[in-house]
Amino acid sequence: MTDVINRARSLRSRAISYRERGDWVAAERAHKEAIQLLRADLEIAYDETEEPLTPDSHIDAGAPVSPYVLQLAQELAQQWGSLGGTYRAKGDYVQSIDAYDAGYMLQINSVYGHDDSYNLVQRLIARILSDPSAWAEGKQVAGVNVDQAMIAAKSEVERQLAGPRKGDEWALADRAILCTLMGSAEHAVVWADLNKRATQAYVVTATLNMLKDVSSRLAAQPAKSPKLDHLLARINTAEQTLSRLQPG
Repeated sequence: MTDVINRARSLRSRAISYRERGDWVAAERAHKEAIQLLRADLEIAYDETEEPLTPDSHIDAGAPVSPYVLQLAQELAQQWGSLGGTYRAKGDYVQSIDAYDAGYMLQINSVYGHDDSYNLVQRLIARILSDPSAWAEGKQVAGVNVDQAMIAAKSEVERQLAGPRKGDEWALADRAILCTLMGSAEHAVVWADLNKRATQAYVVTATLNMLKDVSSRLAAQPAKSPKLDHLLARINTAEQTLSRLQPG
């Protein structure tokens, strides 16, 4: 049974390599092949829009779930998140939102849910990238009030850091990102905390690249606003912190 998960992980690694080379077609194909494999094994019911619905009727929502099923769900959520990252790198923010939302729905599912914050945070970043002006004006983007959702996301990340993900560098990075996007008074403190704790080079590199994506997108906006200008300044401070952490 673990062959499916191993195959899916291999496909995800291959997709990321294709993404880094700018081969969007091959990257998307590898991700979708992995998603199909995992879906078939996990036996989740999907509708025609490929949005996750509910577990099949033979699965009792109150019954214990096997570790293998949870591993499948976690890998599927990661696949959706990685596909979202591919679409974001391509500049296809609408499909990026859809992919991150699919991963997020798995992570909060009553049966398959698990503690993670990647899709939780990236689905909000994708919305800012999709329509920075709408976000700056406090409008909903793809059906979500991003500012309100960021408050809830920050609380959830802090819950995870206080419990099952204590000291987790990815969670620390997600908290710092949210504080920066929100303009939280503690954003400098949480970056300093990540600075002190970070040991994984890829956490630093991935976070820095994401901030650069947001910065470039905001800087390209024809109509500036105080909200966007203040965010750009905070991102610049965060980028300087992370640049000092990069190896070499």
